[in-house]
Amino acid sequence: MGYVFPGLSVLVGLYWAVKAFGYKLWVLNGPGGGLFPLIAGILAIVFGIVLIVRRYRTKEKSDFSIKSVFPVLGVVGIIIASYIIGLIPALGAFIISWMVFYEKERWGKSLMVGIGTAVVLWLIFDLWLAVPLPMGVFGLF
Repeated sequence: MGYVFPGLSVLVGLYWAVKAFGYKLWVLNGPGGGLFPLIAGILAIVFGIVLIVRRYRTKEKSDFSIKSVFPVLGVVGIIIASYIIGLIPALGAFIISWMVFYEKERWGKSLMVGIGTAVVLWLIFDLWLAVPLPMGVFGLF
């Protein structure tokens, strides 16, 4: 079981790196849409391989915990929720729920951080950069 997540990291990194070449890596005055996925893909591949090699060399026994699956479930939840309520509200809701249920923070602090993060993301990506993000079925954000 200790090789599953590093192996998935390598596979996802390969996917990102290959898909990045479908976009321009560099445009006239700066980086294109494919540069960041290429860099992220290469980093995911490298870190995945490093973890696999380290685990193999040390013969490290990994204890599986259901808590190790929570981040993956969170990402899947964000993806699904982004199609329903939009990406920015989905990220805010994820941060709130993560802080309350996983980190055991108070509701007030969690709401402030989650809503504040959603507002900052909206200001940066929607207003400033005008990046088209998934709006969800309600089309609110």
